Amino acid sequence: MTGVAETESEARQIFNELLDETYIAYLEGKLVGYDKRGRPAKGNVEFHAQVKPEVKAQISQRAKALGISQGDVIAYLAAVADLKLDFERQIIELKKKVQDQDNHAGQQILPCKQIMQESILATTQSQKKQETKIGTKFWCTKTYL
Repeated sequence: MTGVAETESEARQIFNELLDETYIAYLEGKLVGYDKRGRPAKGNVEFHAQVKPEVKAQISQRAKALGISQGDVIAYLAAVADLKLDFERQIIELKKKVQDQDNHAGQQILPCKQIMQESILATTQSQKKQETKIGTKFWCTKTYL
């Protein structure tokens, strides 16, 4: 508190007078350093919109809960929408990449299937010749990252 006096009550009275005079000078535009009344602008633009009452209530609740302005909530939501679009684009790219890898893996597995079929045919022909083959197994695996 500003106000110099011999007692606390006199100091409070001087402070209140100083505050009243400063406020009047502020309203009249005579206070040095303040070109106009009100909080300094944040560099934002006016934005007016018609929204449903429940949307307005949600924005107000979020602003109050976070201790920010309703305009800041709207700016936050716009940033989240941009992130959502970016994530959706990344997901599409990843799905395409996985599909391409699956297609490539399918091309690698096809020869293994052919080898197995040829082996079964050869085994069948061998059995016809009365030759015995015991437990032939083929493992065809390939991992792509």
